[in-house]
Amino acid sequence: MSWLLEPANPSARYLTLRHVLRRPEGDPNVAEARAGILRAAPAALILSAQWPDGYWVTPDRGYTPRYRATVWQILFLAQLGAPRDERIERACEFVWGHSRRDDGLFTPHKRPRLSDLANLNGNLLWALAHFGYAGDPRVEQVLEGLAGLDLERLFSAGSIDSLVKLAKGLRALSVELPATLQSFLEDAIAFVASSLAQTGDKGRLRFGFPLAEQTDLLEMLALVQGADGSHASAVESVLDLVVQKQDEAGRWRLETVPGKMWASFGELGQANKWVTIRALRILRTFWEVM
Repeated sequence: MSWLLEPANPSARYLTLRHVLRRPEGDPNVAEARAGILRAAPAALILSAQWPDGYWVTPDRGYTPRYRATVWQILFLAQLGAPRDERIERACEFVWGHSRRDDGLFTPHKRPRLSDLANLNGNLLWALAHFGYAGDPRVEQVLEGLAGLDLERLFSAGSIDSLVKLAKGLRALSVELPATLQSFLEDAIAFVASSLAQTGDKGRLRFGFPLAEQTDLLEMLALVQGADGSHASAVESVLDLVVQKQDEAGRWRLETVPGKMWASFGELGQANKWVTIRALRILRTFWEVM
């Protein structure tokens, strides 16, 4: 645990204190670690590439180029546990103003597939909720847009990535969901739970950080674990897959990254603090339930 708490990586230290050791936000050590996140790599490197108006690369929808455009930086900074400051607020407001279409939905381009819409809106809802926008009136517009989509097609297409991202984003909100979205959320969690044991997609077993549009087993488990406990047996059936990936020092390796980013999040194939934290959160939650 001392490795995860090293002051040189305030993001890992904050996430460990907050989500593994379960210290409250008001704890002085937690507050100190979080305050240091934006001053250290990788967050500081990401923010150094930001333009004054709040965007990265070009002032457009902010989806491309992957993974240097605006929407990805908001997502990555949220995963680091970054606090909201003026620079992040400018980034979020830029996305609110430039990345949505007339029905309120965030869109990657003019004619997106349903799976891409669900994925992007789920990711951004989760990240924006992290930065304090869960109760923003514009969230209601996004929800209205989502309620107008034929989300049932995601199930028939087996779009696990999009189901996980959208369900995760919806659950992060502090607002009452429209009935259709609440039903979708419950069905999506059940669908993901039933898919946990289907490990034919080896990509699900490559753990990474940060996460972009693709999911992995750890994110799927986190989604299912956060439900009402009715899927405990599904979680238990694959938990050994997580434990088996631990190295001799009790750490987990970084096995995949999204692609070209503004900063490094670790060396592939080497023990990684953020991946280790993700795995430990899953295991601790399971042990508490048991």
